[in-house]
Amino acid sequence: MKLYKKVFLTLPILAVCSFGCTGLSKEAQVKRDIAESTKHPSGASGDLSAEVTPPFPTRWNSLTSGATRIVRVEGNNVYCEVVFTEAEKRTGVFAIAELTKTGDKYVGRVRFGGTCFYSQKQFLSTWEETKKNFCRFEGPIEITVLTPTRIEGSVMDYSWDTLDCKKCKLKKPDKMGSFVWIPE
Repeated sequence: MKLYKKVFLTLPILAVCSFGCTGLSKEAQVKRDIAESTKHPSGASGDLSAEVTPPFPTRWNSLTSGATRIVRVEGNNVYCEVVFTEAEKRTGVFAIAELTKTGDKYVGRVRFGGTCFYSQKQFLSTWEETKKNFCRFEGPIEITVLTPTRIEGSVMDYSWDTLDCKKCKLKKPDKMGSFVWIPE
């Protein structure tokens, strides 16, 4: 049995030492080669607890609007999406954001939109026809606090009362509005 173990350990050593293990004693070569052959291929240590970070929550509630958001953090990028009801989804409503780390904050664009309705008078008639339009908008967004327990930032604060559905135009506000999200 001992001979088998010795042969088993010698085979990898011969393969490793055949590429230039000169200047070391036989015992030092064996110790070094055993250490080399037991290393993880990736170079990572065996202590996995040092490599594991707590999971970042995916579902967040807005303390400003009450809406639920799905947030994904990948390296220097953050992706956000508002969760809508089934009825809202049927109208094509959407709101997604993509941000990239810039200095000590994340900066990006939020894209949002959906179907709206407007009335249009018929030519030489007193009655109006209801028409619909699908509008898309885009505005700035930034996140200044990004932790597993809190996300804070600001976004351009558009008012749907200013929407011209026929032209798909929103009156641009003068300032950014702040938001706070907490895990669900």
